[in-house]
Amino acid sequence: MPPAVTEVMMRSSQWKPSAGTVLWGVVILIFGVVIYLAGQQQNLRSIVLDGYDTSAGVPTMVLGAIIGLIGLVTLLIGVWQAVTNIDLASMMAARVLFDQEQAKATDAGADAKNGQPTDADA
Repeated sequence: MPPAVTEVMMRSSQWKPSAGTVLWGVVILIFGVVIYLAGQQQNLRSIVLDGYDTSAGVPTMVLGAIIGLIGLVTLLIGVWQAVTNIDLASMMAARVLFDQEQAKATDAGADAKNGQPTDADA
């Protein structure tokens, strides 16, 4: 194995499905933003109609912000899982390519010992 492949050994247990986590993160994030904007609209309406009360939509805005942050964290966890899966797949592909190159080099060396022409001779 080349040093780059063997230095960072990843385990198959690191693989996790990521599409569901990403989807839930996006949905929760959008839900949080909608709630936040509804609170902001409440606030603006209160200012226009009452002229002085600016705290009407604050609890809704805080709730929306908290839900939005939960959605963002969930989304980031899903993206992290996807990137880890990509790393695992690329590492496996590198191993397969390395094994194929080693097998080809071994076959070429064996053919040269037996006096058979190799691809390099052609």
